[in-house]
Amino acid sequence: MILKEIKIKFYKQNQHRRRPGAGFTLVELIVSISILMIMTAMVLVNYNISGRNSALLLEAHKFAGDIRRAQNMSMGSFELASIETVPTGGWGVYIPDTDEDDTYYIYADINGNEEYDSLIDEIFQTMTLENNISFTIGSVDNSVIFLPPDPRTFINGEDVDGTSIDSEITITFSGIAGTKDVYLNDLGLIDIEN
Repeated sequence: MILKEIKIKFYKQNQHRRRPGAGFTLVELIVSISILMIMTAMVLVNYNISGRNSALLLEAHKFAGDIRRAQNMSMGSFELASIETVPTGGWGVYIPDTDEDDTYYIYADINGNEEYDSLIDEIFQTMTLENNISFTIGSVDNSVIFLPPDPRTFINGEDVDGTSIDSEITITFSGIAGTKDVYLNDLGLIDIEN
């Protein structure tokens, strides 16, 4: 009997809370939808920013990989098909200072002058940066060449054996997400800014 009285008392105390058909009020619904929209917007903004950062980093790594590829072609004595021999001056990467600031070349230094010469040297492959990424370079062309078999590194035609003032080169990539630097030193070591 006491238990039945407690149940009745509890039911009477909470009767106003248990209205039949009761649900969310309009204000509660608007607040819930607003919070959901704000959280969705934050996730989408962060997703776009991280996608742009990833694209910039990807292009920097692809470029560094192409420099390593030219370096390996020089060390491995890779033969150029058109002359059926190893190029005299080795293999390199050339970034022209033109209006097309998203293109670079892997080339064979045919004449051995340790820099790109458009009349003599042969372009092995043309590479294009994607995702609206471009080079940010000064008013000079940039070239890196690796002379086999060591390979010795030449930056912009200068032998960078540690005694040269120009013992490294910095290539800057720019995009919507900002910039990313790729460094190449006199030993041919390539580093990408984190």
